[in-house]
Amino acid sequence: MPIYEKPVRLLMRDMVKDMNLVPGQVLTREHVLTWFRQRYPKIKTGTIAAHLLRFSPNASSRIHYNARPGDDDLFYQIDGSNFRLYDPQNDPARRLTKLPRSLRLQIGVRCLCELSGSRRPSATHL
Repeated sequence: MPIYEKPVRLLMRDMVKDMNLVPGQVLTREHVLTWFRQRYPKIKTGTIAAHLLRFSPNASSRIHYNARPGDDDLFYQIDGSNFRLYDPQNDPARRLTKLPRSLRLQIGVRCLCELSGSRRPSATHL
């Protein structure tokens, strides 16, 4: 249930319009937080930070925020605190998904085997 008339995901889009962001223009996390503090002070800083990651297809932790690829591709994360508008024509999208634990273990063991030069996993790999 949103605190305000719109959920944060829609307010993020309102912010982009209100700030007149243009392609290539850098947007800092602090600018986003300031915009929200001035207009929607009841929204927590952590919520805003989480939405920045949700809307950044190249953010490695995006998988934790139930992002909708395509619909939620709004920003490109330059580094930990800088973003710009996402450009689907030029920006690589890192569409991450959670892998089952068993598959992650298989991949990890396979990588360790390759690093050690072994063809078969041994007890030292586990």
